[in-house]
Amino acid sequence: MTNSSVHAILGELHKLLGTYKTSDFLEASKYAGTSRHMRVALRFLAREAEPGARYTTGQKTRSGNSSGGVIIDERSQFLNLLRRSPFFDSTRSILEYASSIGFRLAASPKESRQRLASRLATLVEKLPEAKRREVIGDLLKERGNQTQGWIEVIKER
Repeated sequence: MTNSSVHAILGELHKLLGTYKTSDFLEASKYAGTSRHMRVALRFLAREAEPGARYTTGQKTRSGNSSGGVIIDERSQFLNLLRRSPFFDSTRSILEYASSIGFRLAASPKESRQRLASRLATLVEKLPEAKRREVIGDLLKERGNQTQGWIEVIKER
């Protein structure tokens, strides 16, 4: 295979990823006439199409929708905010946070913080839109409080 063929294939893939959303790839993977290998490939493309999955020189390669804004996947946003919050310090703190927003979550002894956070994000994703935005808003406020705390520590020095 020549370099031009490789570049052409990769160019077409990036074009697809820039054109379609994660949900489009997932919906296509459920199509009845699709082979097993094609379904797997479409699911991988869906994962690759998630905002923040691909970076080029530190910038997102996927730029927004027709209105010019950046497409934000709320589940990914929630996960990123949770990872940066003090609630991500331990599985216990994630469980306490889940309880504080109304979820009963149990963790197995070997379950990672990442897996637990992902399960919580799935639950938050199923909330009504108003409640989901409230939960994300609270995490944003928490992040602001944490930043303010660091600013105060730095000022004291």
